[in-house]
Amino acid sequence: MPWVVGIDEAGYGPVLGPLVQAAVVVRLPAEDPSGWQTLQSLIRRVAEPADHRVLIDDSKQVYGRYGWSALECGVARTLHWSKQPLLQWLMRQGVAGTVAALKKEPWFQPQETYPEEDWPPLTEEPFPVWARVRILTPAVFNWACDQLGNKAETLGQGWIELVRSLFTVTADQPSLSRADGQDVLILSDKLGGRHYYAGLVAACFPHLWVTPLQEGAVESRYCLEEDERRIMVCFQPEAESQSVAVALASMLAKYVREICMRQFNRYWQRLLPDLPCTSGYLPHARHWYTRIVPFLRQQGLRADDVWRRR
Repeated sequence: MPWVVGIDEAGYGPVLGPLVQAAVVVRLPAEDPSGWQTLQSLIRRVAEPADHRVLIDDSKQVYGRYGWSALECGVARTLHWSKQPLLQWLMRQGVAGTVAALKKEPWFQPQETYPEEDWPPLTEEPFPVWARVRILTPAVFNWACDQLGNKAETLGQGWIELVRSLFTVTADQPSLSRADGQDVLILSDKLGGRHYYAGLVAACFPHLWVTPLQEGAVESRYCLEEDERRIMVCFQPEAESQSVAVALASMLAKYVREICMRQFNRYWQRLLPDLPCTSGYLPHARHWYTRIVPFLRQQGLRADDVWRRR
């Protein structure tokens, strides 16, 4: 049974709040890499009638139709996320640099406990799934865009760091570097709509030869050989609908970003009680930002610490 990696992000479009990228790793049979058929007794999609199964789908659909509770339920039950301080969870799941950057944010509340409810695990038996999360605060995002030239390259560099973290051996976390010779399939949405990713994949795996198998609007697929196993990397539009792993990564990224935005909004509302909540999207974000500008200096903040320029 190969390892299937799903990668997605939340917060690429907004100008306020962090960009969150997530990877979810699931063990699935080779004949069903999408996972929808294999896990159909445990999970359902938005288009299916509500029943005892856990809702897993594109985060925009889950959160848009069913709200916070459904998003949290899907993430917590599938990933076996039990109540604990947010910092404690991020220390284990976060990509290097994530926690250090968050600690500099005045709104970050590391001891807040998540998930908010006690959710039962998806199955009584251990479910072969684990995750990594990468969070770019506005200050880090702006710096990265300046260094790399644009936000698309910043997203691509984040993809590289996220995938590399999955293959990094740590003392207390699973790693694909010791995947017992099993093949690895990495699935991701298209990054910025482009079709050519050989350079990106080669930068992620500099010690391996990258063979492009297909590059186009429908799919961009690459193959790498490593000892006795094969690593396949595939970029598809709307990959959330093609894969349980990508859908779950989408939900995880959205859930973590929503936690950050809740903390962010509460922080500024303590200074301005009548300030509305913001999701960080234009044009509302521009009016919202003009109201907090007079308070930036007294809070020890620069514009770049709050407003994403690209």
